[in-house]
Amino acid sequence: MRKQAHEVLIQSIQNVLSPDLIGLTWQEQCKRKPLAGYCYVASEALYYMWAKGEGYKPARLWVHVGGGWEVSHWFLRKGEEIMDITAMQFGKSPIPYRKAKGCGFLTNFPSHGAAEIMRRVDGYYKNVV
Repeated sequence: MRKQAHEVLIQSIQNVLSPDLIGLTWQEQCKRKPLAGYCYVASEALYYMWAKGEGYKPARLWVHVGGGWEVSHWFLRKGEEIMDITAMQFGKSPIPYRKAKGCGFLTNFPSHGAAEIMRRVDGYYKNVV
């Protein structure tokens, strides 16, 4: 079965993620869980490259990660439909999406990290789709 264009885009975004796109505190985490720390920039890049035009909006929630710690987790949502490009970082643990709050990103334009992801993906994505 042929993948839809947005599935190829999501895979392309995941393929270009690297530690320079996230803060130092997340860089250690992503060594153990490859998608940890990338939820904001990856969701933001997907939003500007495709999801905004499809009606998705950013949302954020707090996820318990053990040891009494909680981390914010960003994803995209359209009604009840969830587009979570980094959900795999939580393994089989359920993500309480119903507790999420709709919100905007921190700026009205792509952050430096999202812009870099978009730059990295752009040439590859245009050649695949």
